[in-house]
Amino acid sequence: MSNFAFFRNIDQNNLNNVIKYFNLRDCKKNDIILRRGDPGGHFYIVVTGQVDILNDAGIPISTLKRGEVFGEMSLICEENVGATVQASTDCQLIYIGNKHFKTILHKYPSLQSYFTRLMAKRLTDSNRVRSDDYASGMIGKLEEIPPEALFQTLNSNHKTGILTITQLQKGTARFSLRQGALIKASYAGSKGESAFFEVLREKNGRFKFTPGLPPEDFDAPEIGYFMKLLMEGLQRIDERPASQVS
Repeated sequence: MSNFAFFRNIDQNNLNNVIKYFNLRDCKKNDIILRRGDPGGHFYIVVTGQVDILNDAGIPISTLKRGEVFGEMSLICEENVGATVQASTDCQLIYIGNKHFKTILHKYPSLQSYFTRLMAKRLTDSNRVRSDDYASGMIGKLEEIPPEALFQTLNSNHKTGILTITQLQKGTARFSLRQGALIKASYAGSKGESAFFEVLREKNGRFKFTPGLPPEDFDAPEIGYFMKLLMEGLQRIDERPASQVS
């Protein structure tokens, strides 16, 4: 860990004295580590895996990997957590409490310069990603792109948001996706995978994809592995008797 950017700001003679204040935390994929608005309490460093920083709409604005840090802003500014942080893979983190964090910050002035540079970079990255997200909405017709191709596009591009399909035979369908994974689905009185399978049969309709999710969906479980769901849905269509196909 002495190669991590944070620890490079601490002289080697005192490194062990600093590391001893840290604890280890294991996280599973999709675990919420910090939630926007909660009181700040810990500073984290990613040891293995990666985590996503989410904006208010649940869209990842940055991904942090081995050696990168988060949670420092709420401690430095003495404010509530400013952004939700979610594990995008199984990961291990080390963390330190507010009291020890501030002790180390005051003892090693080079850390203050490190955090100043870090905050400036994150602000620039956040503004760039926010601009890209607002421009990433999609509208179109199923006659131009069939449902299976539409869902594959959203999945392969790791889109987070809500897909609404209107003017279908049985009304309106609504799907929620997080980083390309399907987490909610409803159509014609069905929910979950049944709704997904049903809408794959549709050939006409209009769709609109809106980036962002409500906070309660940030850690909603996936309906299932996407490609497995898609293959099963297409297989069901192939097996359906011709007399039942509209």
